[in-house]
Amino acid sequence: MGSLSTVLRHHRTRLLIAALATALVLLLGMQSSMPSTMRRLEWLVHDWHTSTRRAPLAQDKAVAIIDIDEASIDAIAGWPWPREIVAHLVRTLLEQYDARTVALDIVFPEPVDAAGDKQLAQLAESKPVILSQVFDMSGRDDAPKVGQLLGAWSEGTWSSPQQNPKFLSANTPPVADGHIANHTGLSKAACVGHISPQPDFDGQVRRIAPLIQYQQHTYPMLALAVLACGQSLAEREALRQASHALTRDAYIRIPYRIGLQGYTVIPAADIVSGRAPKELIAQRHVLVGSSALGLGDRVATPIHPWLPGVVLHAELLSALIQEQQQPMHRQDYRWVSWLWALGSVVVLAIAFARARARTALVLLALMAVAWLLLVDYLLSHEHTINVSLPLVPLAVFLFVQAPIEWMQTQTAARSFAARMRKYLPPVVLDQLVRESRDQAAIKPARHFISVLFVDVRGYTATAETMQPERLADFTQMILSALTTEVQKQDGTLDKYMGDALMAFWGAPLAQQDHAERALKAGIGMLQAVSDINSTLPQRYPDLPPIEVRIGIASGEAVVGELGTPQRRSYTAIGDAVNLASRLQDHAKTTTHHMLLSEATAQLLPAFPLQALPAVTIRGRSRVEPLYVLVGEPA
Repeated sequence: MGSLSTVLRHHRTRLLIAALATALVLLLGMQSSMPSTMRRLEWLVHDWHTSTRRAPLAQDKAVAIIDIDEASIDAIAGWPWPREIVAHLVRTLLEQYDARTVALDIVFPEPVDAAGDKQLAQLAESKPVILSQVFDMSGRDDAPKVGQLLGAWSEGTWSSPQQNPKFLSANTPPVADGHIANHTGLSKAACVGHISPQPDFDGQVRRIAPLIQYQQHTYPMLALAVLACGQSLAEREALRQASHALTRDAYIRIPYRIGLQGYTVIPAADIVSGRAPKELIAQRHVLVGSSALGLGDRVATPIHPWLPGVVLHAELLSALIQEQQQPMHRQDYRWVSWLWALGSVVVLAIAFARARARTALVLLALMAVAWLLLVDYLLSHEHTINVSLPLVPLAVFLFVQAPIEWMQTQTAARSFAARMRKYLPPVVLDQLVRESRDQAAIKPARHFISVLFVDVRGYTATAETMQPERLADFTQMILSALTTEVQKQDGTLDKYMGDALMAFWGAPLAQQDHAERALKAGIGMLQAVSDINSTLPQRYPDLPPIEVRIGIASGEAVVGELGTPQRRSYTAIGDAVNLASRLQDHAKTTTHHMLLSEATAQLLPAFPLQALPAVTIRGRSRVEPLYVLVGEPA
């Protein structure tokens, strides 16, 4: 029980963040309507999927687009065209080019010329001509109400919510506030569809309602009206099923599978003049729209910043045709979203608790990439998936957990640096802080190291003859010079003992050349003492030249922060430490200034070393082989 309470106390912040992530997943996932932020995230992921999966060069063989472009306007007549020209264009497409249907992505709210309007009305009444109308979804009380709405789907399809509860209970059509429809002269048109895409938060058009309600009637979009025009009730029912399969939350996401380059696009002037080949249009559904900038019929989309609006309806028409011909077996995989989201909380909570924050963040990034790849696969097969829910816990851990971990790591690093600064040179300390920002580096552990002890010979006798202040200055001068040599070789300063110094290499950072560094530090100390002696008569004329004795040994030792709760220090303990101390002490009985152990000598094949007769050193039970550096500084 005590261990559990310790774990809970140690990871309290992490547990709270995990609880927050879980609560957000449950709260957001169980809401009937998606929050705007998550909906925007859904759209962005769908945009990414659309842009990566679209095949713009795939030619659609069922739909063609007649483009009223700038060249056609200049060649035929200024815009708006007389209705006679529009009627002539439609008649030519049907009679001369054998179009299957002709849909006009144009609204005629007012009569213009009687003859032209009459011709257009006759075509709309007797031929497979589909007119358009627009609904206002702004929510304003003063929304426009222009023209006469037509094309409400009668009983047997979707004329009211009560007549098709199965469809409408899941995707209740949105309600319009106003409309702009065709003038009453076209009131006998047999087929009419709405062209009312729904712009999203960023102004881009990604979706459209297949059905819109207005004053207890339900009106289909243009693509539905094209396929339903002249069809029997049974055929309309099949079309209803195809539309229902594509509908989510009362809207169809415009697939953008093909793009403008994937359709057969013919300038209207080529149809009027008869220059266009008949095979490009025969038995195809034809959409008449405009790409001319002056007509303002361009919209921002995920695949193009200014796409002609007629392409949207072409994409929807192609999607419905494909769904009728090859229905996809779509499944609801929202349970995968739940499983992934809750699993992410568990995995990331464990990762941040047991691994470094950097490792946990890499895992978080990999989980995000893996999820997006899975989403891409599921969306490619048009399955239902909650894209944004699994990203919620990832966001919590990224924007809440990661900064807290960073602050805690920085605090630990500063504390660690403050504790180790007195032992390590700045270069080693900086590297150690970069590589290990926790307390693991100072926990006692076994290392293979080289240890150096250095002591000033005759220091005790000198101390007896000097005033304390001069002795302190003298001692600081010597220890400063010796310490500088330790730091030059990136050594760890263990302790001062009066006039003596202990240092080691190979911990806390591993140093493959620790013996070489220790030897070079010893050589540097002897040279530094020689330099001090050259100026000693000026500073201390009554003192004899300084002599130091050095012992260096290599071997395994336990290195770390040791001591009691009242006082602790970073040090090394082990036989190598004892041997180095004994070698330094034994050097006082020889003519050599620096003695090396056998293990150290074996690690220095590149240095000229001389073996001395093995001796029994005070405090050691066995005979120790000794080595000296040939030509050591005097």
